[in-house]
Amino acid sequence: MKTRKPLINEEGEVRELTATDFRLFRPAHEVLPPEFIATFPKLRKRQQVDDSALLEHKIQAIQKILEQALDPTTTISRVKEVLDSTS
Repeated sequence: MKTRKPLINEEGEVRELTATDFRLFRPAHEVLPPEFIATFPKLRKRQQVDDSALLEHKIQAIQKILEQALDPTTTISRVKEVLDSTS
């Protein structure tokens, strides 16, 4: 078996991870204490809040696009500009 380079050298510098390093990773529930794993649902709730903020932003952007698209003075190029600015 090939010996792997240490992750940290004598100076404390961390080397770049390789594909082999990633293949050796194990799932968190195999290596972390159950008490720590139990905190993940709380972290997921925070992510859901972030997701809802992003969704609200997208809804507002769509409303803005529709308002401008329904305005008879709006040109196609202006609608494209609004679409580009919201993505």
